[in-house]
Amino acid sequence: MELPDAAAAHPRMVAVWDALLQLGGGMMPDRRGVDPVELPLEALPWLFLIDVWPDRAVFRLAGTEIVASTGRELKGVPLDGLVSGTAFDDAWVQIRQTIDDNRAVYADRRVESTNGRTLSFHRLLIPLKPLNPEFRTIIGVTVSTKPAT
Repeated sequence: MELPDAAAAHPRMVAVWDALLQLGGGMMPDRRGVDPVELPLEALPWLFLIDVWPDRAVFRLAGTEIVASTGRELKGVPLDGLVSGTAFDDAWVQIRQTIDDNRAVYADRRVESTNGRTLSFHRLLIPLKPLNPEFRTIIGVTVSTKPAT
């Protein structure tokens, strides 16, 4: 698996990528192998975990900066509880690409959340090694490009 070229321009994304590879011995670890203490401290507020089933995605956790920018706690929130319409469709396609192709997917996005906030950010989705055949977990790292409104 390779880091997408566009993500290489963001030090936070590179730092998380490198830390995950180190934790996984050169490959992506499974969720149990991700110890927040061993991830870059400055990245933690911008990280999220999302569990993905064939028909849905649910946030497992989201860092404090993501919670602040979205205006709500995301733990347990399904993807369609955060974004809808075209924003949901685009995010779902990127999540499925991450899982189905087992590759990191980068996106530069501007979306409106279901609570009316405009979110503008760069996002890297990284598939973790599967633990369970019924669902997969993605770790994501974001870089905000403007304050939420």
